[in-house]
Amino acid sequence: MLNSQNYIVSVLDSDGVTSILTGLRANVTDLNGRALQLAQIQSALTTHRFNVPFNSAINNSKQLFISFDGELFVIDYVIDPGKPFRKMYLDAYAHRSNGGIA
Repeated sequence: MLNSQNYIVSVLDSDGVTSILTGLRANVTDLNGRALQLAQIQSALTTHRFNVPFNSAINNSKQLFISFDGELFVIDYVIDPGKPFRKMYLDAYAHRSNGGIA
């Protein structure tokens, strides 16, 4: 579950421009196979998982974006993986924004 977090991402507010969190270490997974099928049960558009340190600002209460590698991703839903890592890391499932470039 907890792979090394080799990438730096930013979390943006619902406007896709205003930064909420910057410089977050993340493990980014381009989902495929069974993991993709399971993720798309919640949201048919989901293609990526971002595993980031827990932060209460990243939640399901409003639309947020992730800026990663010059691209903009829409967060579809957020999951706290639970024990033993509850409130340590969270998984943000997302898809590429239509034409959005960060």
